[in-house]
Amino acid sequence: MDFLIENYKIFLEIFGYIGTALVIISMMMTSVLKLRIINMCGGSISLIYAILCNTWPVVLLNACIICINLFHTIRQIRRNDRYGHVIANKHDATVAYFLSHYEKDIRKFYPDYSLQSHENSETHVIFASGEMVGILIGTREADNYRIDIDYVIPRYRSAELGKFIFSVFKKHGIGTLTAADTHEKHTKYLKKLGFLEEDGVLIFKL
Repeated sequence: MDFLIENYKIFLEIFGYIGTALVIISMMMTSVLKLRIINMCGGSISLIYAILCNTWPVVLLNACIICINLFHTIRQIRRNDRYGHVIANKHDATVAYFLSHYEKDIRKFYPDYSLQSHENSETHVIFASGEMVGILIGTREADNYRIDIDYVIPRYRSAELGKFIFSVFKKHGIGTLTAADTHEKHTKYLKKLGFLEEDGVLIFKL
């Protein structure tokens, strides 16, 4: 007990640094929801630290940040209709612009992909609050959809969006999704969503 009392200031400083570190880490998150949750955790620690240090302007700042993050987090979780979907022509100008704009990032996952080589493809476009955030291009055979390209902009890459996409495919009569094992990070993401690997091919049954 004496040790804790004697080193109170040291432990308090460490506690404060933990809060600061979480806030910094939160700013590195590509998922908006993760960013807000981690930011709230860091803000809560910083709030307690500020109270213990009697720095009331910092207390007010962190209290406001926590309330704002909490409000937007609850709203985001409750808005189940924030995603939208359309089946588009792959030669559509909007689709072409999206692919061109994010080509550098797309090439990280699909370095050999060529849009021109998939004349019979079916293109699915995903929206979030009216913004185009993702695209899936593949070939449909009966109730199977073979994914040739599956790209979502960084800040919307989450299991939540993945589940929405699955529900969309199910409504369109697709029972099985297959994807090639092309990129370690993307493969890890697909496995997290429930894809299983069979003979070098990732398979998901809806």
